[in-house]
Amino acid sequence: MLSPVVLYGFDARLRLDAEDPQWTQDRRERYLLRPDLPRVLSVDRLVWPAVPAALTTDGLAPDYFSDLGALRRRCDGAAAIIALAVSEHDERARALEIPCQPAEIDPAWRLLGWDVADSGLISGLSNCGFLPDTDVTALRRDYGPRLNEHGLFRERADAEAFRTLSDARVKEHAPFFVHRILLVEER
Repeated sequence: MLSPVVLYGFDARLRLDAEDPQWTQDRRERYLLRPDLPRVLSVDRLVWPAVPAALTTDGLAPDYFSDLGALRRRCDGAAAIIALAVSEHDERARALEIPCQPAEIDPAWRLLGWDVADSGLISGLSNCGFLPDTDVTALRRDYGPRLNEHGLFRERADAEAFRTLSDARVKEHAPFFVHRILLVEER
């Protein structure tokens, strides 16, 4: 049985259809399981940048807002407003949790996918490069088909399996957590 998923924050990112020139073909080959994707989304702001108005948060956490209303008021321009939730594996995940407003996931929010990232929100899925001894072909063969058009896992169970692999593959960032990314609205 999978553990509960807890909402821990909100952010405003570049729109889903916005191009990001930082994702060169070389960077895609070094970091992505699906280098063919035109746009990659993540909890990691180095992968999916925040809009300038959201770079300074409401103070409870450095990389996300705890209050959806405050974020909406701050970001009056074009942005994808997202909600972030973490899968509670054990007590380690509690470090990410802060009281949110609203406190619950709205069923109207659209699931964008599941990311795997450390407690600093560095994505093991799209921002931890492949070491020279990594069998990149095997990783892409085994996990690439499980990713959606955003470079995120479609299924939580696949993200959980990749989390376990990431804990062993990228020990300096372990432990990793499974993060659920939901689209609240696009402006």
